[in-house]
Amino acid sequence: MIGYDRRTMAKAFMFLALTGLSAVSGFQSHSLQSVASGLGARHRTAGGGRSSVRMMAADASAAVAPATGPSALVLGWFGATQNELDFVAKIYRKKGYEDVVVKDSPIATCSKPRGWYRAVKSMAFGQNREGDAAVDSHPLSRHFDRVHVMSGGFLNLYLQKLGGASLTFDTLVLDSTPILPKPTSFTRFARAYMATMSKPVSLIPKLVPLPLHLAYVYLRWSLSSAYIWARHFFSQLTGGKGAGAQVLGRLAPYAVTFRYAKVVENCVGTVFGGARPAGSAPLKALFVTNPADPYLSYTDVQATMKQAEALGCQVQEVPVPTDHVKAVFRKPAAIFTGPAALPSKKDDEQAKAE
Repeated sequence: MIGYDRRTMAKAFMFLALTGLSAVSGFQSHSLQSVASGLGARHRTAGGGRSSVRMMAADASAAVAPATGPSALVLGWFGATQNELDFVAKIYRKKGYEDVVVKDSPIATCSKPRGWYRAVKSMAFGQNREGDAAVDSHPLSRHFDRVHVMSGGFLNLYLQKLGGASLTFDTLVLDSTPILPKPTSFTRFARAYMATMSKPVSLIPKLVPLPLHLAYVYLRWSLSSAYIWARHFFSQLTGGKGAGAQVLGRLAPYAVTFRYAKVVENCVGTVFGGARPAGSAPLKALFVTNPADPYLSYTDVQATMKQAEALGCQVQEVPVPTDHVKAVFRKPAAIFTGPAALPSKKDDEQAKAE
C-alpha cells in the first residue's frame, strides 16, 4: 500500500466498512498484494517499456478499431492497479490475443445505486445532446471474441451495456464473480475485504455484527434509490433522455422497498441476453469460481448459471483452488482452456448418436 500512511488507510477503510464500498476508490486489493508485488516487477522487467495494450479510460470517446487477430476485453476488479491490468493484458497477448482492451472498474461507480445512475446517465450514447438519434459512439460498441469480467467487472459490464454499448462477444469469462447488484452481495464483499486488512480495520467485521452492517447498507441503498426514483420522475416530466438511466429509474421503486430480485434479474438479462448477434451460436459462459471464496456467494453463482442457461447460454463451471481473482495468475489454464472445452450443439448430437 505504498503512498498512503497507515493512519489514513485505517480511516479510509473504516469509512469503507460503514458505507459498503461506496466511498473509497483507488486502493489496491489487499488480497492481491502478494501477487501484485511479484507480477509488477516481472512485468516491468519483461516489458521494458510502455505496454502496447489499449487502455480504455472511463470517459473515452473514440471507438477502438478492431485488429485482425483474436480480441479480448478485460474488465478489472475493484482496486486493480495499472500494472496489474497491464500484466493481465500481457497474459492475453502471450495466449495469442492480438487485440486486447482493458478497463478498470471504479469502486465509486460500480458499488452503489447512485454511482450506477450517474455513470449510465453520463454515458447516454446513441443520442446526441439534443436527444435525437445519433451514431453509436460508445467506445466499446464492437465485437470481442472474449470478454473477461473479474470480480466487480461483472457490474461494470452491466453498466457499459446500459450506457449504450452495442457490445457483442462469443465467450464471457466470469472470474470470481458475479457480484450482484444487491446489498447482501456488497456487504459480504466489504466484510471479506476488511478481514484481510491489518488492525484496526480487520476488527470491524468482528465488532460490527453482520445484521447491523447489512441493515445499514440496505437503508443507505434505499435512500439512494429513492433519489434515483425522484430523478426519474422529474426526468419523465422534462423529457429526459438516456434509455439506461430510464431503466434504472424504473427499477428504483423495487430497490427502495428492498425487492432486489427485479434488479438482479435485469442485470443478468442485460449481461447475458443479446450478447450474441441474432442467428449466431449461443454465448459461451465460463464461471471460474472457488466455491470457498469469501468475497462472493456461491449460491449467487449457481443461481446466475441457471439464469444464463435459461437465456440460451452454454454454461460451464470451472472450480479453482485459488483466491479471489488470482486464477488468471496462478491457474491460467482454467481461464484459457475452459471455453475451448465447451461442447457445441453439434458435439452433443454426435455424443448422443455414439
